[in-house]
Amino acid sequence: NKLKKEDIKSLSYFEYTTLLAMKIFCMHCEIVILEAGLGGEFDATNVFKKTLSILTPIGYDHEIFLGNSIEEIATTKLNSVKNDLILAKQNEELIYKLALKQVDKYQKNLYLAQSFLSDKIYKDLKDFITKNSYPNFFYDNFSSSLCALQILGYKADVSLLDGLKLFGRAYKIEKNITLDVGHNPLA
Repeated sequence: NKLKKEDIKSLSYFEYTTLLAMKIFCMHCEIVILEAGLGGEFDATNVFKKTLSILTPIGYDHEIFLGNSIEEIATTKLNSVKNDLILAKQNEELIYKLALKQVDKYQKNLYLAQSFLSDKIYKDLKDFITKNSYPNFFYDNFSSSLCALQILGYKADVSLLDGLKLFGRAYKIEKNITLDVGHNPLA
């Protein structure tokens, strides 16, 4: 399919690169995992059908687009969810209620990443994070990822993380130098 010249000119950089990436992915991939750029109902990734959404902890981020309160930001982000949802551990109780309301609207499932997996997986994950000297917030990130694997029918096992290199997130380049691309107060 071809886009009209005026449509191409109206796309943001992120929208255009997302479109190009998906064109390539659709030719070569069976499964695609997309990270939302802006997040929420206005994100370029929302034009693609999703099997599962994962919402990381919601905090103040992209307020010009998403809203000025946690409730507005969470609502805008949750408006992108029309499928099953994994919700990472949240700092605000209100977000759980908003998430439940959203999945109920579409008769979908809400999975809480901090309580979905077996106790053994959570223990193994804590041991893995301690052994690798990862920051504590990785626990919630990895819990969400392992939860997604299990929901999608794959084996959720902490050993899958062995040898993982996390370039850009709490990445040690020297004993006293750590790189991190976190760009909001929660990160």
